[in-house]
Amino acid sequence: MHVGTLEILCYLSSYANHVKLEKTKEYLGDILNGDRLVSGPYALYILVDKDLKILCRKMLTKDEVTQFRRAVDKDYYFEMYYDELPVWGIIGRVENREETEDTNYYKYFLYKHIHFDNHYKMDRIIEITARLDPHSVLDLTKDREVDAKFTYTIKWKGTYILF
Repeated sequence: MHVGTLEILCYLSSYANHVKLEKTKEYLGDILNGDRLVSGPYALYILVDKDLKILCRKMLTKDEVTQFRRAVDKDYYFEMYYDELPVWGIIGRVENREETEDTNYYKYFLYKHIHFDNHYKMDRIIEITARLDPHSVLDLTKDREVDAKFTYTIKWKGTYILF
């Protein structure tokens, strides 16, 4: 899996102690678009389902929580490629909350779990989608340390759809 090197994704990926981010070959189009691809930490093997895989775990400092909150507020997203098929998703969400004595009227959440739905026909990968679990989030609203554990699952499905 090749991952677009949005600052936030590299920042997140570097937390996995066992993962080294290796740069991939750059083409002119990538350079002109500002894309910098690296080999990502997700292990997707064709026709191999994964029930739950831990990507990384880390105690985020107050400063790191602030950086992630800014990224969520600015609608950062991740972009990945598998077999030259793009996969992308937003990294978090912002919710309004009722007015309280607190001056912060928004809640910031970072998604912790990605489910990859992969479709294939015979020996060809046709489609890959990433679904973010809205119930598996980190609350980044307050400036405090947060224990973060990021996970993913993979499901392969055969199809007879023409492509």
